[in-house]
Amino acid sequence: MPRDLIPFRAGVGYSQRTAVATPDPAFAAMPLLKTLAETLAVAIPFRNACREWEHRGNRWGVPRLFFASEIGNGERSATPPRFIGDSVASIVARRNLESAAAWARLTDLIDDAFTACASRVEVRRVARAIPNLRGRLMELERDHRACRDMAALLRVADDLAITVLHPAARTGFRVHLQGITDLAQFHVLLADIVTGSPTRGFLPGNRPDARLVEACIDQPVDPEANIATARFQMYSHRAMQPDGTLPTGFGGVEFWHWGHESPCRIAQVAGERVLLIGEAAYPRQWTVSRRFSALRGEVELLRVLPEAEVEAWLSRIAGTQPSTIERRKAA
Repeated sequence: MPRDLIPFRAGVGYSQRTAVATPDPAFAAMPLLKTLAETLAVAIPFRNACREWEHRGNRWGVPRLFFASEIGNGERSATPPRFIGDSVASIVARRNLESAAAWARLTDLIDDAFTACASRVEVRRVARAIPNLRGRLMELERDHRACRDMAALLRVADDLAITVLHPAARTGFRVHLQGITDLAQFHVLLADIVTGSPTRGFLPGNRPDARLVEACIDQPVDPEANIATARFQMYSHRAMQPDGTLPTGFGGVEFWHWGHESPCRIAQVAGERVLLIGEAAYPRQWTVSRRFSALRGEVELLRVLPEAEVEAWLSRIAGTQPSTIERRKAA
């Protein structure tokens, strides 16, 4: 079936008599999410007391080991996570009973909230709307493992629309992302949906192994098919040269998007997130995985852009780019 046609799926007949009312999962999760936000607020003073105790206990003044750690959206921080250990917690808890009890409840509360949020995007939308929930999770994510994972889950790309342009092929696509953790996952799913007949606006070539695609959606990784090969080089719109082409080789490395980055890092042009793709600059492979096995990742092709729309986008982006000399100075 041509990839630009939407298949019709016949379903069973609908009858109001057979319709079964089910509770709205997002509405049902609200009390849990509100309780979590309140518990986090009470637990923060306990974290502060633990850190103060550690600081006073470090009498020798020896600096902690330095490591770079990822904090989300592909950014890295020089401050590593320092999860509070049981020995410290037990000492501090004697003088901070209420906040220690809240701290002790966090793991079970977050386990329940995480399961609900990973299973449905509607629940994640509600979680992001709960006042102070995300901020408090982020405040504690360096100190509590479950807070780190929950904060990362709420940072995944949901309800994200991206315009993808291939300047060399003069083609483009509008895609919708749901539950996508990083650009490595997006790369595989994008390569699958935009490969097809060039006469219909798709890109020629071979689609990724179906097992790789399924592993990036919701299936376990197959050990015999767990290595993805780069189909594209992903660029920021700033990589576009004034003549409407992309740099070749490593010429535009400062404008590359990397696999560990979140799709949320893709910048906007005229209010729309725009990603440029070209041929892979060098042979690149990586092991396919999903950070959260319970989270389903989806990339939906909304439409293939008409040629006139692609040209308009390319002209708009190229017309806003600085000269080669200015670009080198900025880099």
